[in-house]
Amino acid sequence: MEDASGPLGILLVANLSEMRTIYRGLLSMYTAGDRYAFSEAETGQDAVDRFDPKTHACVIASGNLPDLTLETFLGKLRERSAVVPAIVVGAPEARERALAAGAMVYLAEELLAAKTLSRALVDTLARAESERVEQSARSSEPVAEPTRVSVPLEPARAGIAPARRSGPPPLAITVDCAIEGRRARGVADVLSGSGAHVQGLSALPVVGVTLALRLHLVEGSEPLEVAARVIEHTGSDAFSVAFDGLDRRKRELLRVRLAKDRKGPPA
Repeated sequence: MEDASGPLGILLVANLSEMRTIYRGLLSMYTAGDRYAFSEAETGQDAVDRFDPKTHACVIASGNLPDLTLETFLGKLRERSAVVPAIVVGAPEARERALAAGAMVYLAEELLAAKTLSRALVDTLARAESERVEQSARSSEPVAEPTRVSVPLEPARAGIAPARRSGPPPLAITVDCAIEGRRARGVADVLSGSGAHVQGLSALPVVGVTLALRLHLVEGSEPLEVAARVIEHTGSDAFSVAFDGLDRRKRELLRVRLAKDRKGPPA
């Protein structure tokens, strides 16, 4: 699925159908039924054969596959795509091994819950987009675009072990909006092609409402106006949003800004 307005492609990998059903059910708890397009695989090799970076925005896999080691499984996925947005679910003691093998996020199976999995997905999608932007900035050849990405949140402390981050410091893009009829101004410290994390506002919007955000991407230029649905409160003055119905022009403006921040200021 390449249309950013369509469902998000998720590949679920586990030898037990019950585990795949759990992954599917947890992700669906906070969203409408058409938010995700799920594909399933019982074995590591089956998942490798099914994986398509243009269709699958994320892979959620059990850390105990019946046929492939985790290192082999993730390595085979990387042969098909330079960027592999993978979440691995397994025993707590396997965390370091999974991250070393290339998992973007590791979740302890015993602490798995709808909120932790949803937050892990959001974090993974944004990291994958960040890697694509970085690759694109270093190469003249285009890289495969994600089906849809979302804004990274602080990883849930209960069971999520994120991979180590590197790169430039957070963004500081001014954001204007109206909350319950009152004008508010804050800062987007994280921005992706389909979402943002906003902080510093004097009031918090209700989760689930759609705001009209004005993003000041370039100083002195007209702000970019986008519709954004509030996903979650992440602090006393912070929340995450997912953009709704971005057209091609707006997505390109966001992409240009992201690429600019990745390149950094001129020497």
